[in-house]
Amino acid sequence: MKTSALDCLARGLHSLRANWELVPLVWLQQFLVMLLSVASVIAFLLPFGLGTGTLQNLGAMNAQELEGWLADAAADLPRLLPALSLGLLASLLVGLLAFLVFCWFQAGVIAVLTAGERQALPGAPRNWRLFRTFEGRAFTAWAARYSSRFFWFYNLYLLVVSGLVLVWALVAVLAGWAWDRWGVPAAVGIGCGASLPLVFLLLVTVGWFCLAQADLARDGASVRIASRRALDVLARRWPGLLLLLAVYFGFSLLVGFGTAPLSLVLPQPLSDGFAAYCLGQVVLIGFQVVVSSVANLAFLGAMVAMMQSELRQAAGSPAEPPLPVPPAGRTGEALS
Repeated sequence: MKTSALDCLARGLHSLRANWELVPLVWLQQFLVMLLSVASVIAFLLPFGLGTGTLQNLGAMNAQELEGWLADAAADLPRLLPALSLGLLASLLVGLLAFLVFCWFQAGVIAVLTAGERQALPGAPRNWRLFRTFEGRAFTAWAARYSSRFFWFYNLYLLVVSGLVLVWALVAVLAGWAWDRWGVPAAVGIGCGASLPLVFLLLVTVGWFCLAQADLARDGASVRIASRRALDVLARRWPGLLLLLAVYFGFSLLVGFGTAPLSLVLPQPLSDGFAAYCLGQVVLIGFQVVVSSVANLAFLGAMVAMMQSELRQAAGSPAEPPLPVPPAGRTGEALS
């Protein structure tokens, strides 16, 4: 018997409640990734001498002054080229480290959610305590064991999305060329005619991504196996997946619109100073991150529940045995 989309969402919420330690871990993940991302940008800008004071001066420049500053920087570019090359290399390395940190945490989070989903009884959730599987040593062991899968899967996803963006850019160029040659009707025909299948492919890509990453933290899985299984499940459960995506994006919009008025009462850069403005934005973004991370974990739990439901049905077994917690000093036991 399939688990309905709403039951999958309820199971995701139960799993989040049972493994609440994942919430501060996700906050730590986002903080470290943000910190490393900022460090990556700073490493790239340092050859230009862009400190905090310089950035504030740039913000105060008008269009003509900014144009003159850019012209002076372009004139000094040959002298800065060796340092710029080192800065670019350092920026790429720090950016790669941020990506690896993200994959490591993501692997551990989804592994814990997968273990909790396997341990609980199938169907509508009965007791949130049945989903309790979090243990510090298990999290780090599973994160180390499965992080490489997530690294390559996210690279594959970025490659697919980049391909869609490239095709969309080509369509825009062709539509512009048709506008000049044959007029508006031809441009609209090319743009709309090509955008419809591209939107469909984008929706399929998002659904495939959500389901495939929820299946990576299992023993015997791989990027290829998880991707193929995600497409199979997507073909059968696309109405339920669309419902879950609608709930998730609806909640995200509610958080965004609900916190938008706060920006009006927070310090403003001109009247209250640049430092006070930055502090207010940090508080606002921090609140949004706290709320959105809880929603992300619940959605991930729902995706894991949907994939595990399909696996149980394909195997013909009503339930699976609980996942043992790996002992200290060893990698995580297999999620089979």
